[in-house]
Amino acid sequence: MNKRRFIKGNLRRSDYLRAVLTDTAPYEMPVIVSNDGFYRNLVAAGTAPDPIKEVVEKLITKTTAKYTIPFRYKVMKDQDSVRGLSLPHPAAQYRISEFYQNYEPLIPYYCGWTSISLRRPEKSGSTFFFRSDRSDENRYRNNKVDLQELDKLVRNPASFYAYKGVQRLYKFFDSSDFLRLEKKFSRMTMMDISKCFSSIYTHTISWAVKTADHAKHHTHINSFGNDFDRLMMWMNYGETNGICIGPETSRIFAEVILSRIDLNITQQCAEIGILSGVHFELRRYVDDYILFCGTDEIEAEVRKIIEERLSEYNLHLNSQKLEKFQRPFITQKSHTINLTKKKLYDFFEGITERNGPALVPKKIHRPDALVRSLINTIKSICHEQRAGYDIVANYVISSLVKRIERLIDGHDSAIENGVDISLYPPALLRLLEAAFFLYTVNPTVASSFNVSRAVILIWRHFQSKHPYETLSAAGQIQRWVSQLVRQHQPGEKFEHRAKVHVEFLNIILATGEIDGAGDLDEALLRQAAFGGRESDYFSLVSCLYYIKNRARYSNLRADVQAAIEKRLGDCKTIYARSHEAHLLLDVLSCPFLPANYRARLLSRARAALGLSARTNAERESDIAYFQANPWFVQWDRLDILSMIQKKELSSVY
Repeated sequence: MNKRRFIKGNLRRSDYLRAVLTDTAPYEMPVIVSNDGFYRNLVAAGTAPDPIKEVVEKLITKTTAKYTIPFRYKVMKDQDSVRGLSLPHPAAQYRISEFYQNYEPLIPYYCGWTSISLRRPEKSGSTFFFRSDRSDENRYRNNKVDLQELDKLVRNPASFYAYKGVQRLYKFFDSSDFLRLEKKFSRMTMMDISKCFSSIYTHTISWAVKTADHAKHHTHINSFGNDFDRLMMWMNYGETNGICIGPETSRIFAEVILSRIDLNITQQCAEIGILSGVHFELRRYVDDYILFCGTDEIEAEVRKIIEERLSEYNLHLNSQKLEKFQRPFITQKSHTINLTKKKLYDFFEGITERNGPALVPKKIHRPDALVRSLINTIKSICHEQRAGYDIVANYVISSLVKRIERLIDGHDSAIENGVDISLYPPALLRLLEAAFFLYTVNPTVASSFNVSRAVILIWRHFQSKHPYETLSAAGQIQRWVSQLVRQHQPGEKFEHRAKVHVEFLNIILATGEIDGAGDLDEALLRQAAFGGRESDYFSLVSCLYYIKNRARYSNLRADVQAAIEKRLGDCKTIYARSHEAHLLLDVLSCPFLPANYRARLLSRARAALGLSARTNAERESDIAYFQANPWFVQWDRLDILSMIQKKELSSVY
């Protein structure tokens, strides 16, 4: 029997800067972009050389900017719509950590007035390191939200707070609580708040924690509500209407307000004799409400009260997304996925089988036909259910990639048991081909992490176990990536979708490991980096990371360098604009750009920040420090697979 080793360790609860690792930026960014280096540089700021320290203070920790402007971008939500997200300025992210330091215990308190919310901060997070089976199960979920019951079993801190409830809404529908409610009530109504985060009036945070009258007469005092209000405005161009979408802090801000509304709803219902837990029960996941009751009359009355209490905070239900169900409670999405599960099981039975504890590939006589059969089956299910690919694509892609992982994990033991080694390459590539097809028709950031992980795992496996197949595999992967990018090229069809194609950048970055014959065409990279639009931070740093110092991309590198120069200009916007601040800090530390070029940019930045000029020798020393201490992109010390494993989590919006 295997002996387990348990090693216990605690997070330093006094380290409030760890909020920038978990709560201050969207997860839906290119896989190479993270706050790991940002955190390390903030921690080391006190011991950094004085010229570096003064740049960090002027730009981030002691900025005098009147407001900051987040980098706004869009990602694909489904086949026909996009989701707008915001990356706050580094200074705004630092201020969030200061706010947590001042008000850490109050956030769970103000979010816990009722049990209606399915996802709310319960207590400050803590992490213990366990070398256990349960810990190993979480090795691919390092960035997921810590649930309270798992708080002691994950390897790395994933959120500043431990959360009570469910990580994703679909898990509620698979819970014992949902079964209890279905048994108790015959009706279920699903509603959501229309454009919740874009509609929130920031001043209402004070109404939520005090009263509207009290808040309006005490707007200038320092308090939880007023300080949270000012923070959300400062990080969002001084706007009072709407908050940044993406950071966990914004979800907490909304949760405080909605928690008060939940309390007001139950109180008003009780005043007219409709009791929570008796006549109805209400659940809310972020901005989605689920109402359970026994009669149409109670449903109508409670829904009316929900609308009234929301309107007091300038929020409204989305009438277009109201759905009503009678027992059995099953949504179109659930039904479609259940049908897909059965067909996917049949597909896996045709391509893999058990060999002892290992999953091994079968001999495939017509691999292309097998993939086409799966795709046609999914098409038929979607057509019959009048559902789009977006209903099932993420689930199918996740299932395909898990099967790839299981085949690779069991490879060595299967070969020892006499399994034909030549069966692996065609099986793995056919699974990846099916994943690429579903991804191409419905690309999302969440699925991009899955597909990217599969690309890297298969490539590393081929290099180690099937080197004779690497040339063929590189060609096929290159073709699939090219088809993906070209199908979604800028044009009238996709103009409404996204300025920044994070979904495609992640796939391109994953293929960066496939050098030589697998190098992507320069024209394709130009399309991804520029694509007929104004170049942006994500595209520029992703392109630089991919091309590195490869000689064949020298012209493209020069064009990227020129685009960076154009975007940064005299660097006077770095004070306020998140886009330029992030771009500058990453460019200064990028080893793939000439040191003298970066030194010139640093001189402009220092002048824009009101700092004294430096000599050539001093600038060389400063640039060397930046290169040794990268910020948001770890240019030459990054393992893409590790970043995917760390950043991969389910989308919350």
